[in-house]
Amino acid sequence: MHAFFATMPDTIAGLVHPPALEPDGRALGFMLAAAFVSAIGFGLMPAIQSTRPSVVRASRGDFDTPFRRSTLRALLLFGQIAVSVLLLVCTGVLLRAAMVHGQLDVGFRTRNIVQMSMSDSVPRQVIERIVADHTVLAVASAERPPLDGGLDKVEIKAGDSTAIRFDFNLVSPEYFAVLELPIVRGRGFSADEGRDNSSVAVVSQAAAARVWPGVDPIGKDVVMAATGDSRKRLTPYHRASVVGVARNATPGWVGRSPETPVVYYPQPVDARNSFLLVRVTGDALVARATLSRAVAAIDSSAIGDVHTLEQAMDVQVYPYQVSYAIAWFIGAVALLLTIAGVYGVLPISSRNACARWACGCRWVRRVAR
Repeated sequence: MHAFFATMPDTIAGLVHPPALEPDGRALGFMLAAAFVSAIGFGLMPAIQSTRPSVVRASRGDFDTPFRRSTLRALLLFGQIAVSVLLLVCTGVLLRAAMVHGQLDVGFRTRNIVQMSMSDSVPRQVIERIVADHTVLAVASAERPPLDGGLDKVEIKAGDSTAIRFDFNLVSPEYFAVLELPIVRGRGFSADEGRDNSSVAVVSQAAAARVWPGVDPIGKDVVMAATGDSRKRLTPYHRASVVGVARNATPGWVGRSPETPVVYYPQPVDARNSFLLVRVTGDALVARATLSRAVAAIDSSAIGDVHTLEQAMDVQVYPYQVSYAIAWFIGAVALLLTIAGVYGVLPISSRNACARWACGCRWVRRVAR
């Protein structure tokens, strides 16, 4: 149990508390009884039946037991093989997916990026203190961090097209440079646009391809279909002009496709209710601790949770890794059970042939040496 929890990422290990498991005599007794009944029903009885001699054959002095065909046995064997093959196929698919997730490209940089959640109102000197640290290369902010489970959605119209549901995020002009999320066409936000919440937008490649297929989106307008009370913060961007196209990236969760349409709007780096993304040099975990202490010395309530993007990535990938490990174990057990089941129903002559073949293989290996 403790070995299992030791495999968890540090970010969530402290949030999970294993239950206190104490031995239960009733559960132990039930397990022993079930094991005994299973051993008798599935082991001893078939063995007795298979060794029961025929009276006629025994009277002739032939005590070899012939292989008796059984419809029930054939059906059980067929069912066991079918289920085992299904489990093995599922295991192969999941293991392939595990390899893909192990080499997953989310579309932006995760190494040496520290994420810091900011309170409603952050003093400017806090950000200045972070920028002044010698390990800090650049600082950006975002309303929703890039690996936080998903972005908010808004319905957007472009020209005469019907409203399309986009993911959106408010980011500072430094966002694309800090995460190394390239602008493949046009430009990113300027410092003035971020400071003034200008009515401009950067769209993802998937959004551009869906709304303006085969057409240059730079200079086109994106209009929000509706802005309710929950979208008051988007009022400055009700009609925004596209100034750039960013490369596709995972929209908050590794399980979602990078082909999801996303639109980015500008905000200042010290915007309220945002997350800081700090690109650092050296060990990101050491820099995280250093920055946390430096900010706490100025205002202990300014910064909340602090972790690296690599830790956030580990948290998202971990459930898949556990599922793949369980699937691999079940598949291996299914393979062993299938081999044992097939061997158990073979005629004695076939078993002897298998044994002779195995002995022959060992003799060939000895001669080859």
